[in-house]
Amino acid sequence: MNGTEQQEYYYDTDNDPDGNLDCVTTAAGTAADCPAPDGGTVSANLLQSYSYDYLNRLVGYESFGTGGGDSSRSELR
Repeated sequence: MNGTEQQEYYYDTDNDPDGNLDCVTTAAGTAADCPAPDGGTVSANLLQSYSYDYLNRLVGYESFGTGGGDSSRSELR
């Protein structure tokens, strides 16, 4: 892909009929790589994770380095 990293986008359609973006993974990732709401071990395939309030407003964003490395978190409240 000309040096461009392919990414997979997963939407929370099970619990949210509005389909908010749940996470972004590497091309090797799956929906199972999206973190549980209570945290846990971060998959090496996870690149970005998003959280929303009860009105479907974005309230949190977390970015992870490739291979499950460094992370950066932003709370938007």
